[in-house]
Amino acid sequence: NCMHDCCHLLTKGNASFPCSVLLLPPRHQGGLHLWTVVFACAVLYLFLAKLAPSHGGDVGRPTRERAGASECAAAVPAVRPALASFRDRARRNLNLSHAPPPSFKLMVAANGILFDEAVDTSSSSTSSSASHWKLCAGAEDAIHVLASLAKVYVVCKVPNDATASALKPRLEKLLASAGEKLTGAPRILFCAQSKSKVSMARQVEPDVYIDADVDVDVTRELQRFKIQTKTIPKGTNLYDYLNNNNNNDN
Repeated sequence: NCMHDCCHLLTKGNASFPCSVLLLPPRHQGGLHLWTVVFACAVLYLFLAKLAPSHGGDVGRPTRERAGASECAAAVPAVRPALASFRDRARRNLNLSHAPPPSFKLMVAANGILFDEAVDTSSSSTSSSASHWKLCAGAEDAIHVLASLAKVYVVCKVPNDATASALKPRLEKLLASAGEKLTGAPRILFCAQSKSKVSMARQVEPDVYIDADVDVDVTRELQRFKIQTKTIPKGTNLYDYLNNNNNNDN
């Protein structure tokens, strides 16, 4: 009968199994017999589960949990091997820890340090066209390194909306190529006056604000609000500043 079949399965290859627990006298027909069969099946399941081979500590751990560590690592863009030493110099020049927290934010004012300072941002200038805005040498590498250290925001002073509309996709491409995900709050900001950069920086609340010394009043104002600032000397672009070994005191 069913009871003897279960007993046979349980004791096959394992004579020490207490088969006697299943051989209960059938005092009652119907209900007692049904519950005895249920109990036998439960014991059989537990016994077979113990015989299942172990595959290490990850058994039973959800796939999403096992993949979590690699997903978190992939969320932080890695710097290209050729830029590793540049990254270390940039980190020291910005007085950053070896591994800034994921929430760390850097804000860069593009005029004169990402874009050529020869561009005249006055609305009456013929050079205000976006075609005259040339990226400084090493701008791509500088943004790539900064993006490996923190979340990067860019603010740019422009003469008109047309110039802003033309420059935005170029800056988006620059950040995206560095591994930045342009989601959530705007990462590229435009303004018509230098003083507007103060209010924008206060909204972003960057851990470090980087600007050219032509707008030294902006950095001084931000220091009043306890925002750490870095001022790049006139004629020096962002790449040269970050790659220099003597900027720690700026």
